[in-house]
Amino acid sequence: MSESIIDAILKLKQKCRIEEEIGSAHDLTPRQISCIFALRDGETLSASELSLCLGLSPSRGSRVIGGLHEKGYLDLAHHKDDKRYVMISLSGEGTECLKGIERQKSLCEARLLERLDADQAEEISRHIMTLVSVL
Repeated sequence: MSESIIDAILKLKQKCRIEEEIGSAHDLTPRQISCIFALRDGETLSASELSLCLGLSPSRGSRVIGGLHEKGYLDLAHHKDDKRYVMISLSGEGTECLKGIERQKSLCEARLLERLDADQAEEISRHIMTLVSVL
């Protein structure tokens, strides 16, 4: 193998600009995009759960959550049994933003797939999924 797997991953990350495309279209940072994805299946999480899910410290997670709440993308509510906990979910506006992000992801994937034949696309997809599963 002439190039290491890690070098190839770094090169791929450098070439893939989907987070920048989404971020500029929706005025979101990469962490804010990750936060919206973490809540996409109707999830309701506490601030600490969401921070953990994103791999952020509680203070950094709080800033990401606060920024999205200010934009109207998140609903915050006190936990029904323990008022010390704030539960976070996507607002209606956040759900609409997520739909826009998903459209952009689909367009990006279509641009990629138009450069590959079906066999290449299947093979690449299979290998990427394998890589993701072992990381």
